[in-house]
Amino acid sequence: MSQPAKSRAAALPIVAGTIGNVIEWYDFAVYAYFAPTIGALFFPSDVPNRSPLLGFGVFGVGFFMRPSAASSSATTATGAAAGTRSPPPSS
Repeated sequence: MSQPAKSRAAALPIVAGTIGNVIEWYDFAVYAYFAPTIGALFFPSDVPNRSPLLGFGVFGVGFFMRPSAASSSATTATGAAAGTRSPPPSS
């Protein structure tokens, strides 16, 4: 493989990761912007501040659960790739 092809192949995961990160943060920004409206529509309440707080609470749960879900799925995928599963019985 030539040098320009190697650098292009090395840059592809970086570009893909950057695009994914930008889309992820855009998703969080849009939800954070609309959280009071989402709270009012999905969590109607007579208490004035309860609806927006519940809307932002859902945002917070999503914000903190995504990294933990990613780490647990990465651990599962790494374990499967490392061959930790038992092989099928031979016949």
